[in-house]
Amino acid sequence: MTAVDTKPTWSHGARNLHDFICKTRLSSSENDADLLLQLLEDNKQRFRTLLDDAPKNTEHRRALQAGNAYIDRALYKPNEEFIKETLLLSDELDINEHVAATLLYHGQAESNRVNSERIYACIELYHTERGYLLACLEIILKSISDASLDDQIKERLLQFIDDIMTDDAIPFGENGPTGTFPSKLLQTAKKLNTMIKSLNKNDSLGASATTTTTTTSTTIGSQQLQTMPTSSQLDIKITAMRIDKLKDERIYLMQILYHLALLFWLKGDDLLTILGYVEKSNLSTLTTPYLSMILMAALSPTIDIHKNGKDMALDTDLVQKCHDKIQQKEQWKVPALRSMITLQWVSFLMTALQRNPDLESKLAINELKCKELASDSMSSSRVFGFMNDYLLRFQQQDGQSVEEQDKKNYVTEDNAMVLDGLTVDPGDYTKFHADIKPDFQEVVVYEIKELTTFIIKHLTDVLRDLNYQQEDKVYQMGTVVTKGAAIVGPEDELYNKQDPELFFTLLASIYRHGKINQGLWFWIQNDSMENSFVKWVIDNIKLVGTMRACFEFFGAISCGDLCAPHAFRFFELGTVRTPSIANSQLFSWGKLFAAIHFYVPLLRQATEACPAEFPPGEEDLLKTFLYLLKQVVQYSGEARVALWNDPVYRVRDSLTELANSSISASLRASLCDVMAAFCSPWGGGINDVGRNISLQIWHIIEHGNVFIIKQQKQKQQQQQQSSMNQLSGFLKELSLEREARSYTETLSALNLLVNLIHTQSKRDELQSGFSPLVSSIPMDLGKETRFPGAQPYISTVIDDVLLVLDDQRYKVPNEKWALTEMCLKILENSVFSFDLSQLLESHVAWQQSPTYKSEVDRVLCYYITHPGFEVIMRILSGATLIGELFKIIERGRKAIINSRTPSKSIPSSLVRCLRILFRVMQLQDAFGNLLVPDVLRSSTRLPSGNYKLDDLTFAPWPSLAPVGNHMLCSKSVIVQLAELVDFGDYEEICYLSSKILHGLSMEPSTSREQYDVSRVAGISHVYGGLGSQLAELLAMSDHSYDIIRGISERFGIEQPERTTYDDYDFDINNIPFWMATQILNNKYRYENDFDQQFMTSSVRVAILDMLLDNAPNDKPSPNLTEFLLGIEALTPTRTSLLENNDRHHTQARGAKLICLHAILDMLRANLNVSSLEQVEYQDQSFLPLTATHPVLAEKCYQLIYRLCARKSTSFKLMQYLRLRDDYFYNQLEAMLSTLSVYTLGNNHQNTFTTPGAMVFTDGSKVTCDMIHLRSELHQRAWRLKTIAIELHVLFDTKSKTDATRLLNLLYGDDDNNTTTDQQRLASVEEPFTSFMDLPTTLDFTWEDDLIKKNTLALHYFDRFDAKLFQTTSVTGCKVNDIRSIYGYLRRQQRNLQQAGTLMMDTDNWAAEKEMGDLLRHVMADNHAREIQHGQHHCFDAWLQVIQITVIDNFDFLPPTKRERILGVLMIKLVSLLTKYKQDEKLLMGVAHTLLLFMQRLHHEDHPATLIHQQLYGVFENLVRLMPSMPKQVRPILYAAMVHLVQTLRGSTLRLDMLQQLAKLRADTLPQ
Repeated sequence: MTAVDTKPTWSHGARNLHDFICKTRLSSSENDADLLLQLLEDNKQRFRTLLDDAPKNTEHRRALQAGNAYIDRALYKPNEEFIKETLLLSDELDINEHVAATLLYHGQAESNRVNSERIYACIELYHTERGYLLACLEIILKSISDASLDDQIKERLLQFIDDIMTDDAIPFGENGPTGTFPSKLLQTAKKLNTMIKSLNKNDSLGASATTTTTTTSTTIGSQQLQTMPTSSQLDIKITAMRIDKLKDERIYLMQILYHLALLFWLKGDDLLTILGYVEKSNLSTLTTPYLSMILMAALSPTIDIHKNGKDMALDTDLVQKCHDKIQQKEQWKVPALRSMITLQWVSFLMTALQRNPDLESKLAINELKCKELASDSMSSSRVFGFMNDYLLRFQQQDGQSVEEQDKKNYVTEDNAMVLDGLTVDPGDYTKFHADIKPDFQEVVVYEIKELTTFIIKHLTDVLRDLNYQQEDKVYQMGTVVTKGAAIVGPEDELYNKQDPELFFTLLASIYRHGKINQGLWFWIQNDSMENSFVKWVIDNIKLVGTMRACFEFFGAISCGDLCAPHAFRFFELGTVRTPSIANSQLFSWGKLFAAIHFYVPLLRQATEACPAEFPPGEEDLLKTFLYLLKQVVQYSGEARVALWNDPVYRVRDSLTELANSSISASLRASLCDVMAAFCSPWGGGINDVGRNISLQIWHIIEHGNVFIIKQQKQKQQQQQQSSMNQLSGFLKELSLEREARSYTETLSALNLLVNLIHTQSKRDELQSGFSPLVSSIPMDLGKETRFPGAQPYISTVIDDVLLVLDDQRYKVPNEKWALTEMCLKILENSVFSFDLSQLLESHVAWQQSPTYKSEVDRVLCYYITHPGFEVIMRILSGATLIGELFKIIERGRKAIINSRTPSKSIPSSLVRCLRILFRVMQLQDAFGNLLVPDVLRSSTRLPSGNYKLDDLTFAPWPSLAPVGNHMLCSKSVIVQLAELVDFGDYEEICYLSSKILHGLSMEPSTSREQYDVSRVAGISHVYGGLGSQLAELLAMSDHSYDIIRGISERFGIEQPERTTYDDYDFDINNIPFWMATQILNNKYRYENDFDQQFMTSSVRVAILDMLLDNAPNDKPSPNLTEFLLGIEALTPTRTSLLENNDRHHTQARGAKLICLHAILDMLRANLNVSSLEQVEYQDQSFLPLTATHPVLAEKCYQLIYRLCARKSTSFKLMQYLRLRDDYFYNQLEAMLSTLSVYTLGNNHQNTFTTPGAMVFTDGSKVTCDMIHLRSELHQRAWRLKTIAIELHVLFDTKSKTDATRLLNLLYGDDDNNTTTDQQRLASVEEPFTSFMDLPTTLDFTWEDDLIKKNTLALHYFDRFDAKLFQTTSVTGCKVNDIRSIYGYLRRQQRNLQQAGTLMMDTDNWAAEKEMGDLLRHVMADNHAREIQHGQHHCFDAWLQVIQITVIDNFDFLPPTKRERILGVLMIKLVSLLTKYKQDEKLLMGVAHTLLLFMQRLHHEDHPATLIHQQLYGVFENLVRLMPSMPKQVRPILYAAMVHLVQTLRGSTLRLDMLQQLAKLRADTLPQ
């Protein structure tokens, strides 16, 4: 091949660049910052070129057709098939032939990886590379604005972007014009749009004219190029994929341009161009919302941010041009869009006048004229409605009716804009939805929020005048006083929303779904200013519609624990309690409850002949007021307690009486939402506030008629009805909603049940000492009339709602998923609040005291009346419920894949469904093998066939089977679960799917040994996984390749390995849970986003755990690990590799191995970077995987070891590893080069979770993290043990060459040695290889930071004995059981409090401190144990390699080298006997190894004289050490000494040595 640098080629490596940026941006190192800048500079040309491709070329095409292909600018001679596909690819993508050849070459590997046609894989790879390049730009720009990043990193990134932004010679295609980077982005976006239209029309770019290219000088006629007809050859799906990818790229460009406009002042021409684009845009244009936000950012007043570049306010001419262009109303296609831009322009002008006072005189613009512009914009085009209904549509309630959907279109640029035969105005925002990507939605909210904030702070007088105008308009139409209105009098145009109402509705949309406490500034301003916006609202708003919007606004800004108390106290101020709360101000709690007190008697007096009706607008106003109440009590415990117990408001009775009245379904739904807020466990419901109210509301529901419309004549009869008949009232309401096809009330009623069933938060779990949750359901609920408990409610939810969702019709399509999610929430809360720890504790007490039956029966009664019991019983019995859960998984997955913007309820439903199944799988063993048999044993069988336990009578239950068995009846769900392991950005779905799959992969097993068989006789249920059936099922599936590819994709996602204190579940015995700040600070139980970067929720770690558990030697084949790693596809010999030359066979084989390759590729990071090919970036600061991801590396090496040690996989895998990567040699070489270094990844000490120090014998210390150090020790052990297996296999196969290479690495190569044997043997302290010196690297002790400045003196817990609380960790180390210890200490603390020992606060604080000190000491002890265990593991592996060497491989070495190695090793081992006198386990290993050495020397024919001298020295040392050795070690050493003496057959000292042996035997060996 010949290198030709001038030839165009396809650039790749953007993903590596993206991963590097993502990793380095988090660093605080100046070296990393400089490295990042240098790397970006090296790739600057790619960013300048952006998405431009070299055009097709006649000369290059002829050369290719002649058989000359330039791949990566090197000349190759491809076959005809390669040439044909290259031409096809060139025509399809409209790219240069050499570029296409390079792409096709690299696409082959991708084709093998995904098992698809090569042309398909190439096109996808082409767009993926472009996507990563754009993602690099976006992450750079986002990082510059990220306040959490280090300033050095941001400075370098800004410097790089600034260089590009100041470059006015950015090329627009090859040999095309040049311009600025923003212009380049706009031009590229336009080009992509042309490509999309071409694909829609012709199915490929090659089939269209070459006018799509920007270069005219290289335009080639279609006859010259001999363009190949591709439309018939390419699958329609690929064309659709290309269109989607191009649309995504186009949006990416817009997002990049937005971030540039946010950071930089755009140049005049660029700004005017963007303004022109926005001016000409209509609502059918895909990029309209993006361009609008770009312009908003470009015209930002920059009050709180600093923009780089020349301030636009100083460019008078540019300001004038923009001002004139914005004022040309007739040029704008969307009037509302122009009004929004005008308001942003006003905000810019008002701040620009302060920065450049000359603007007022030069342009005749002042603050008064600015406000006139603002007033005109606010009062025309319904601009606030445009921002709310079009731009912030995603903030509205999820879903809309079919009728509304018919009236609106999603943005598609190619639609005909015709609806029902009528042309739709593309400027009418009421007919369109903006299709805004989720990651850009926060940008839209931010820009609109900034604009409305400016209006509130600087244009309140304009809002006031606008409000006055609207009031005058309404009153001029004639004042109508509504008789009997309890809240307001005058009636405006109720459903013709005015601009002030639209403004407050917009504010509500902004703050309703924002961050917690986002609206706090309104309340702070209200407390500190006399003329605050909140005060202005209550003083000026009079119209009913605007008041409705104001209540929504107040509710939105009451979101949060800081905001809600302000709102509560503010509305309390307006209440007048005497003589009547009816005299309260409009914006007050008194007015709300006075209205309810006013309407309830009227509603009760209603009859069928004279039904009660609210005055126009009054009910809607009441609902918004109730929304405000719901928000306040949800987040404020102060408000919740005060309002619920207020004797004047009578909240409980008022809400219940109104709900029991004849009212609309929507009003009753609002009341249910308020009651749900009162009883919820989070927000204001912490500290048992919500639980106490829940107990009351359960009785209200049970004995009242919250869900029933009562007729007066049936009152007495219905008072005698059972609660089951009361539930029929709910079913009646549900049937009415089915007729209306709207389920507002049903959703709210279900939401109430969700909040009535409480689960335990992690914070509560920690604070209680892992004690069981106190139930929020009364144990005597319904006891007088029926089977007690919440079972009837759960049955109704399952049977009458969840299982019939498919049979209902829906006005709002997404409402079906909303109902599904709400039902699943109830089931989820039921099973997660079902805690069997109480039963296990009762079992312990049972064994201790046979008279404990009454307490056990009480516990059993609690369980069978628990709602979770009903759910688990239905699932394990194979009822229709589990089938419905499987359907939800299938439907949810398809809905997310097929929907552009899936409803939030769809992924949420899928997550909750997976949570339920995973939780039931965790509980099913104890449930079926312990709880159910205990209940049956304790119950009495009645003649009717029913059972009676205490006061409970219940019917017999159906037979139970584990979840996995039920899945076998619906095998498709297992395949879908496997595919869900890789499901895009839905990380929790991926994680839960991997955990469920892990559980299914386990072997079926009975739990008889775990329980007392004498009490639970007749256990026959087998619980566990599916074992080999799972692997067989997945292997036979049509989606097997997709499953394997998905797992490999998860391995390929680069994420930092981050272990935090909140990760205590990952390793609770070593991570201080009391420092879990994120959990402990979340006292209001706000729901946190699922974070895949935590160790407890890492999908990669979860998958590796699953593979490890399926890799032990005793795991039957086939198993999940063998399937996922493609073990059957491993080729055992080199001959097979040459014979399997069929491309499709090779491709299919490669597709099965991609998961194994992904793991091996990760381990390659531990090799020497300079020795690897295709490494993009080399640097001195390179860190191996063992440093950056120590836990991940440990698990990978452990997996490789288990597979090599496994009989069914060992031969194939080890042969493959030798042929593919020379794995064993390279990994051993890399490990030996870094044996003396443990702390490569410990350069950020502030990130340590388990900090401490390695203390070496010379007194030096190295700070590091215990978890990282433990992983490094174990991964070294796994690598050494794998090498030991390899050496043994090489001996069996007589592979002397390969064995010698490894032995030379371990013990040195004589060819490279200049030192004599005499010198080598004399130098015991300096072994001749790093492997020989490995014990020295382990010669340190652990000093833990937990007890660095802490001493332990027990007073309150002086009876604590850690020996009673022992367990085995995942590494096999015996450690203190921290969970049990903490639970014990908490129980003891409560006992001391009840005994009166801890009466004073000082006593409690002292007990808390003592508890903390004790926990720190036992955990520090665990850390020391874990490190020592890792040292032992590593040392044992070292000994194992030495033993295998001596037993199997020494015959491969020359005799002199064997003797020399034995001599050095013996002296080394004897010195270790001295060093580890107190460590019996290590001494046993050393003694056994010495015995092997002596046995080996005994069989040597001609031991050298020098060896004789060394052996005599060894003998003398052993004689000296023998008395100090443990008794178990002495016999082994004695046997070694016997062999040693036998070896010295011709020695003159032999007789003396025999006498010493006899004396040793008599003095030290046990008789």
